[in-house]
Amino acid sequence: MEHSLKTHRLKIHRQIKTPAGHSIATIGIGVGIGLSAALGSSAIAADCAADPVVMSSSSVDGAAAHVQVRGQVAYVTTLQGSLWIVDVSDPAFPASLGAHHTTGPDGFALTGFVDASGIAYMGMTSASASLQIIDVLDPSNTNLIGTYNTPSGSVFGVVVQGSIAYIADGSSGLLVVDVLDPSAPVLIGNDLTTSPANGLAVVGALGYVAQDDAGLRILDVSDPSSPTVLGMLDTAGAAINVAVAGSVAYVADGPGGLALVDITDPASPTLLASYPTTSIARSVAIEETPKGTIAYVGLDSSVVHIVDVSDPGLPTRVGVFDAPSNLNNGFAVVDEIAYVPGLNELLAVDIQLDCTAPCRADINGDGTLNFFDVSAFLSAFSANDASADFTDDGDFNFFDVSAFLSAFGAGCPG
Repeated sequence: MEHSLKTHRLKIHRQIKTPAGHSIATIGIGVGIGLSAALGSSAIAADCAADPVVMSSSSVDGAAAHVQVRGQVAYVTTLQGSLWIVDVSDPAFPASLGAHHTTGPDGFALTGFVDASGIAYMGMTSASASLQIIDVLDPSNTNLIGTYNTPSGSVFGVVVQGSIAYIADGSSGLLVVDVLDPSAPVLIGNDLTTSPANGLAVVGALGYVAQDDAGLRILDVSDPSSPTVLGMLDTAGAAINVAVAGSVAYVADGPGGLALVDITDPASPTLLASYPTTSIARSVAIEETPKGTIAYVGLDSSVVHIVDVSDPGLPTRVGVFDAPSNLNNGFAVVDEIAYVPGLNELLAVDIQLDCTAPCRADINGDGTLNFFDVSAFLSAFSANDASADFTDDGDFNFFDVSAFLSAFGAGCPG
């Protein structure tokens, strides 16, 4: 594709708002290939786009907070302290299989993990039993088989490998609990993180902890009784959740958006790129598809961003969908279908990722990227036309300009 914009410089004068909410009366933007790289990489992909569609909704008894899918079954925790079990073998027609309800007066169920044997570990905010261990092998007849009261009383994340449960316990850091006998869990290890442990991932012998203001913490957990810090990276925001795929850790970094971290050397994690979001990034899920690696980022504004991270140094948004919830603390994506928490429901959303879409930066559709596309973008931007809403958020601001410039600089395939 031809790029003929090398010497033209244009200015856009309009009032915009920064993510912090401050107004900027005017801004002058030089349009050019070099500047587009400097402004970041929040563009819509030139060769991929998503058109998400809600396939179904399954009712739960309150505000859903966390979703895990194992096989053809979804497990949904709610802020009312319940664990709902839903058959999603046909995502368009989910069927409730059963539920477990806590009996105490206190407790939000913030997170959960179900192992292959049918044991669920539900993380709570509770003064008496912040980890509840439940037999869900028969979803219609669930049984509480054990509890563990963590030091902080607030479990934000839990992962179980074999007979070991790893728990993000807020101010108490990472807990390592032996659950060989789930009726009598025993604390065997603890890492006192430098900031609250908000979320975690465990891959093999490595643990990855999202530790709030201190960023990402990487631990050797080969000896569960003695977790050892290997490396840390202080991210720009406040790390809330983390997912790992290959040699990259994807950190939901609160006001810092999505941080993509190279973890090839666990002792020396390095930032590859940041994907800015207009509100707090709270959760992240990763899916490896034949079309590329896709990150799904849940925001406090009750939306989920769909981001192409096939090139982790150039995260590129390809779509967005609404997911109203009081707290999106985690969700699952299987075969390009996202299972996400809603206010009183589990939503199944068909992502409909299409990698044969036309090049979005070619606004005038003549097959060539040049000054006329820039002119067309500026005209559409000034008129608040949808074709200039490159971030698909309904607003027209600096982020749309940055996204257009990045897409223009990246060129079009072919």
